[in-house]
Amino acid sequence: MSLSRLLEEHPECDQVSHDDTIPTREYSGREPLSDACRGISLTCVFEEEVTMARKRLRWFEATPGSTLFYITKEAVLPDMFLPSNSRERRGATDALDNMRDYDLVPVVLDKESGGHRHAIPRTIRLELRYYQMTKGRKRLVDARLYFEDICTSQKPEHFGGSLHILDMMQERGIHPCEVDVNGNMKSQHYNLEIHYEALYWFELLNNFEFSGSVYFFFFAVMGLIVCMIGMFAYGMNRLLTKLRYPPRFMGLELMKLVSVPQLKGVSLALMPYIATLMIIYTIFMDISFSGIHRNWIGRGIVLENDQFENS
Repeated sequence: MSLSRLLEEHPECDQVSHDDTIPTREYSGREPLSDACRGISLTCVFEEEVTMARKRLRWFEATPGSTLFYITKEAVLPDMFLPSNSRERRGATDALDNMRDYDLVPVVLDKESGGHRHAIPRTIRLELRYYQMTKGRKRLVDARLYFEDICTSQKPEHFGGSLHILDMMQERGIHPCEVDVNGNMKSQHYNLEIHYEALYWFELLNNFEFSGSVYFFFFAVMGLIVCMIGMFAYGMNRLLTKLRYPPRFMGLELMKLVSVPQLKGVSLALMPYIATLMIIYTIFMDISFSGIHRNWIGRGIVLENDQFENS
């Protein structure tokens, strides 16, 4: 299934033209106007034998908070799938391999709607939320999965199902799946619902999707507001006090008491850190790594020509 084509061409999605699209600006709280899909429904089939238990949990039995797979934050160009040298293969290129480190969004199972052993979800909801950066550019921010309409794959008791498992499922509010006259599951289908929408400005702010200048300005303003509140509270108490000799303001003394030990600690910690960096730089400054292929993450073997290649 091509996720991009599904979100761009499905008739149940509301597509906004390029000219009418309103992106979310970093210094503007204006609501975005962009593409949205509110409930694409697809009928899918479990490929696994859901009636048989396994030692390891399968994807539909995953615990809440588990990461099931990843989606790239940015759109991937078709050229990135094409090999650029003899070591690469179609779909296994250096460009795609480098995206594993920083350009992936984990698809996380919601903490309150996870899977269960001996049970399957009949409805799976995938929510994708993105940042409309410009009229023609989106960036994925968050992806979550929800398992709903869960039923146990155990047969009912009068068809030979395990009473212990059925009681355990009953305690969790999970009932047996619909069965035929022989006690077998009528269907191994499930509905996949996909929701796709743009995030508002405050949601993007909480997800740290803006540049550093936005957060510097935001926290600076919050700091000034807190200082003004403190000054107001001190001023009111100073003006309305009934003490004949009120104590003087001790702000500078407090600053020295709080900041000086921290500055000393940071300075002491920097000395061995800088010394270690200088030693490493001195050792490796004359060594060239131009003959090493791929990256340092993948495993490698040493060939006769003293070059590294991923195994």
